[in-house]
Amino acid sequence: MRATRRTWFHRVGKHAIFPALARRAAEIDTAFEGSWDPQRFIDYCERAARQPGSRMEQQAIAIQQLEWELLFEHSMRSATRTEP
Repeated sequence: MRATRRTWFHRVGKHAIFPALARRAAEIDTAFEGSWDPQRFIDYCERAARQPGSRMEQQAIAIQQLEWELLFEHSMRSATRTEP
């Protein structure tokens, strides 16, 4: 599964939500200050999963939720945009 996620992110490249995700994720954990790196987040989630109930796991879940919210908002804006 890990290789699949890494391959998917490699194919996607930079996504429009990455700047906002980096800013907001850094508010949850300062480890994410700077630009968004999906590979680093995958590693972070894998470490957090090995620490059930930890603060790191809670932060990983919060950042995952944030990522989904930003992706949903982006998709909705894209889907409802009217072309001139």
